[in-house]
Amino acid sequence: MMSSTIDRLLFSILFLIPVFCTFEISAQDRPVVYSERADAYFHNGIAAYEEGNYRSAFQEFEHILDIGDVTQRTTAAYVMSAKSMVELGQYREAVRRLQRFLDRFPRSLYQDDAYFTLGVAHMRDRRYEDALYTFLRAVEHTDKPELRGNAEAYLARIINNHITLRELEDIYDETRGEFARGFLALALSQRYLERGSVATARTILEKAVQEHWQHPLIGELRTLLDNLEEGITMKIGVILPLFNNQPDEPFQELGRELLRGIQFAVDEHNAESGIKIYLDVRDSRRQPSVAARHVQELVNDNEVVAILGPIFSDEAFATAGVANARGVPLITPTATANHIADIGRYVFQINPDYRNRGRAMARFAVEQLGYSTLGVLAPVDSHGQDIAEGFIEEVNRLDGAYIAVSEWYRTGATNFRQQFYNIRKRGLQDSLHLYISFSGGIEQSDIMKLASQGVELALIDSLLEKESAVPVIELLGVDGPRIADSLGINVIIGDLYADSLEIPVESIDAMFLPITSKDEMGIASAQIAYYNVRTQLLGSGEWNDILALEENRRYVNGVYFTSDSFWDTNDSTFIKFFDAFVKKMRSRPTRNTLMGYDTAKLLSMLIQEGATSRDGIAAALSSGIFYRGIHSPIVMGRNRVNAAKNVLRYMAGEIIKVDEIILD
Repeated sequence: MMSSTIDRLLFSILFLIPVFCTFEISAQDRPVVYSERADAYFHNGIAAYEEGNYRSAFQEFEHILDIGDVTQRTTAAYVMSAKSMVELGQYREAVRRLQRFLDRFPRSLYQDDAYFTLGVAHMRDRRYEDALYTFLRAVEHTDKPELRGNAEAYLARIINNHITLRELEDIYDETRGEFARGFLALALSQRYLERGSVATARTILEKAVQEHWQHPLIGELRTLLDNLEEGITMKIGVILPLFNNQPDEPFQELGRELLRGIQFAVDEHNAESGIKIYLDVRDSRRQPSVAARHVQELVNDNEVVAILGPIFSDEAFATAGVANARGVPLITPTATANHIADIGRYVFQINPDYRNRGRAMARFAVEQLGYSTLGVLAPVDSHGQDIAEGFIEEVNRLDGAYIAVSEWYRTGATNFRQQFYNIRKRGLQDSLHLYISFSGGIEQSDIMKLASQGVELALIDSLLEKESAVPVIELLGVDGPRIADSLGINVIIGDLYADSLEIPVESIDAMFLPITSKDEMGIASAQIAYYNVRTQLLGSGEWNDILALEENRRYVNGVYFTSDSFWDTNDSTFIKFFDAFVKKMRSRPTRNTLMGYDTAKLLSMLIQEGATSRDGIAAALSSGIFYRGIHSPIVMGRNRVNAAKNVLRYMAGEIIKVDEIILD
């Protein structure tokens, strides 16, 4: 998920430098030769890489290296060809390619990108110490904030998950680079603090502050050292609709449930970690302007490293720009509108947005269920339209699948006659437009073939006399087109309306219905049955209502749908969480409680891994991190929107989890 970072960094350089300049020279100091062929190969390679066709991309970049001369694209081709190798799983080959590049072009502007890619290759090859050293080199060589942040996120992941404390001590003792020493000192002291070894952590920090007073991380080193006497505290802002002075407000319980989950996660963290979290809780009163004022105050507080909330999409839109401009991660647990995270690289959506909800169901239908012919029936004036458009976009992107029909209705509509007429017409057109003509041109052999299939001769005589043209399925049944084709009977293409409801539509593998309310569930599913459309039903999160499903069991049994939340009450992890929560909070956790808990627990995990600053948290949340939440998996990458979605199924009175889809 982080690989596109290199693309953006490369592009920012490749297209800002004149193509005729000779800033890149080889080990033999040969000047750069401009080549139109190299340009063409390079653009073809980039296009193939962006489409995920890494083998073709590699071949295009290889053409550039085969030219012989050092062209304006040679150094970029080295790095991009190595990136392609990494995506193809050729890690050792990529390492050799990048090492040759670094030896041959020691003054290249792409050295930092090369070191970063080298680190990724080592990481995927599970050569974690090599990856650690290489990412350190990448940070030392770069002045690009995004690459630096991503490399530091990888470093934190390696140090916390793949390097023991003893190994980290040895690496620290053996390392001499200015940046590496300072970075490792910070990581090592944090590891000691997690173990409660405050004195050892203080010794390391004091030495690091003295030796590395010009280090980029000197602020974090000093802050950690200054806070040791009182204990390390990180302040997190929280913005929720609490209505502290208005107990009858309908959104009050929603805010309180989320806060209980957040507080429980923070209490767990503080009981286990030497780095304490302090919550600065603000009441938005469900007003975007109030939420915006609170965000402005929080970002002006230098101690605040992140903000959890607000939770509604309109509030998120009103506040995200302020947080992003000041470089404070704003993490909304529940906002679902499209494009909130697009506001900037410090804005994150823990709940999948509408587009990702539709994309997840499309991916499941095509890749897991094997469907290729899909239909859509969706509201045109609500979030259901955004979900449907995400579904259509993803189906059209996947090989071998297409949207056969898409029909739209106004929210609240109860009669879908026109929509189902169009669905039937499209679904039956391959069958109902095929005719057998009795107007004089029919062969005697065809007549005998029809008789052999049970068509009465008296009927055939009548049709010949009237010179009729009859749909194949009226003579030979629903399977008529296949039978006629296998027997070699001549057919013609004609036209027929699709309002004969006794003829089933069976050519659409599945219909996606992103409804907006449980009322639409019964209306739409009943009319699918009435109009004799025999298809697999697919739904959005609004289908996750066991009472409504039971009420419409006759029509909806077997439906698949996505959901923000699903927890297995028999799972040992959930049972442990549930018992601890009830004992401490004196209440049962709700769906909202779990969403608040998982969001805060994810942030706690990042802090434990070393993300203790605003930039560190933002970089970690953008690095393809996976967190197995209680209510749902959370996968955060470069798009900063949760790419994971539960897929559930209602069958015989029970809702079960059948899959989870991870996008991108």
